[in-house]
Amino acid sequence: MLIGILIKSGNVNAVLTRERKMPKVSNHSAIMTAIARFEERQKTLFNQIDKIENHLSEINGKVQSQEIQIAKIQTYGATALLVTPIIINFLMRLI
Repeated sequence: MLIGILIKSGNVNAVLTRERKMPKVSNHSAIMTAIARFEERQKTLFNQIDKIENHLSEINGKVQSQEIQIAKIQTYGATALLVTPIIINFLMRLI
């Protein structure tokens, strides 16, 4: 709302050049503690991401082996479909 009023009044430069006032921290150890907490949290997140990536690679390996097994079953089924009528025809000619 303030920006709209300043834009309407034509004082856009005042809005654009206004600096934000940062609170001054007199306690250096508080900043260092916050940085240390941030770094520990960052390490924890990276470790969790590594665990997730390892788990996904394991799952991908399992999926790939299952796809190979499905392909083998399909191959055996197709072979059985082709060979069974030939065997039955051969047996019927023998009888």
